[in-house]
Amino acid sequence: MECNCGSSNETWAVATFSIPILTSEQSAETLVEVLSEVRAVRGFRVNIPGKQIIVSYDSIRIDVPQLQEIIEKTGFSASAV
Repeated sequence: MECNCGSSNETWAVATFSIPILTSEQSAETLVEVLSEVRAVRGFRVNIPGKQIIVSYDSIRIDVPQLQEIIEKTGFSASAV
């Protein structure tokens, strides 16, 4: 699953999170719904077999710990890789 939201900007950064319980399309959809609502998130790629999500984000508006907190509030344990 992918989303390329937002516009081009020099403040965009990329973070990869390991999510051990990311095992199905249903769990991926939960993350997609939550991240799609975060204005500072430009896009993301969910890798179910690798149990990871790669997030493009505006590093001026949000940082890795904040992204991790958003992911964890959905019930997933997440750690930045």
